[in-house]
Amino acid sequence: MTSHAVPAISQEHIASPDGRRLRVRCWQPDGVRAVVAFAHEPGSDGIRYDGIAQVLATHGIASYAVDVDEGKGTTCVRGQASSPAHTLADLRTLTTCLRLRHPARPLFAFGHGAAALAVCRHALRYPTDLDGLIGEAILLDPPWCAAIFRKHPRLARVLRAPRMALVHADRRLRDTVRALSLPLLLLQGSDDAMAPPSGSEYLPRYTASVDR
Repeated sequence: MTSHAVPAISQEHIASPDGRRLRVRCWQPDGVRAVVAFAHEPGSDGIRYDGIAQVLATHGIASYAVDVDEGKGTTCVRGQASSPAHTLADLRTLTTCLRLRHPARPLFAFGHGAAALAVCRHALRYPTDLDGLIGEAILLDPPWCAAIFRKHPRLARVLRAPRMALVHADRRLRDTVRALSLPLLLLQGSDDAMAPPSGSEYLPRYTASVDR
């Protein structure tokens, strides 16, 4: 495989349908062969993906990370929580832009924690937008569930299935996840205190994806 030089981070702004200017950080190598759209968790921003974006760039994969809620005020403030609706809307703005910019390249979406939920919801709502999904430490169980399950593993086996949900016990989304058929890559640490492995175990069990 050809190794590519690590590009410098560039920044630009793209317009959302509601008139906001969204800051997008870009890592684009020469000879792009695939593209990843990154969505961050509430209270964070796109710079958190600098490390993995640099590694992907050495393999010819371009990365774009949108700062969710940019333009809501004067700037996007790190630590200021964004709403799930804004995450979905801004991810949609980014993926639409990237489809136009790289029409012949496969496009993947990457989300961590709560943003991994947004990536799944995006794929369910716009199934033709993406070629695959990447979820890191997907947050299906609330943190208090994670603490209980870690302390009482036998109780977890009894309660996990009925308590498993996507986004605040949204049963409708849990049911519709069975329609998720895109290629799916899940990354999970077994000692994660905030996002228990049960979330990453749940999706492969119930999605329609055969490439997971």
